[in-house]
Amino acid sequence: MLKHNHRFLDLEGADNVRDLGELPTAHGQRTRSRKLLRAEFTHALTKNDVSRLPDLRVLIDLRSKGEISSSPLPWPGKEIVQTHCPLPLLSGEKLPTGEVDLVATYLGYLEINCGPMIKAIRIILDPDKHAVLFYCAAGKDRTGTLSAIILDILGVPREVIAADYALTGERMDRISSRLGAIDIYRDNLKDVTPESLLADPATILAFLKELDTRHGGPEEWLLSNGVRT
Repeated sequence: MLKHNHRFLDLEGADNVRDLGELPTAHGQRTRSRKLLRAEFTHALTKNDVSRLPDLRVLIDLRSKGEISSSPLPWPGKEIVQTHCPLPLLSGEKLPTGEVDLVATYLGYLEINCGPMIKAIRIILDPDKHAVLFYCAAGKDRTGTLSAIILDILGVPREVIAADYALTGERMDRISSRLGAIDIYRDNLKDVTPESLLADPATILAFLKELDTRHGGPEEWLLSNGVRT
């Protein structure tokens, strides 16, 4: 498996913030650094942490309306961001619980009320909006789905996309511990199975393969929804 641990930002108040830059593409280039960041719910960032982030123009919150209203983002310096976009990919769930088909869950973000996902992708594809940080709760499922689509569009090989997805699994114990300090997630985590917390690279590969089968791949899916890449 490819190792990209250097892409984790060394922050006091978060464990799963990482740069999607410097990843190889099929065209022999690399994705640009400090333009796109993926993250978990970064509720405990310090002022020092915020100062270490790139100049953010947009924050995209992929959590449900219930999560956002119960636990808004509190970190200092948020006012320096030009736009904070709540784009909930789920209506009621917080984290996948019980026996969950993660591939079906990820496809659901695209096939059931895909508007928020489309809006998030439009923002990310607009270089005038950079730098962008997008996040959900653990930074694995909703964030991982959006990351996979964006990286695939940029020509990042799928084995590299899968390796990036798997990195969240290396930090899941710490992520879960931080989320467990928040009421809405503490209750939800009681019902989460260990399997649903895994960041198995095979899961994101299966999602992308099924997206190919159903919609012709990320670019064709976007085109069918009015987005040219």
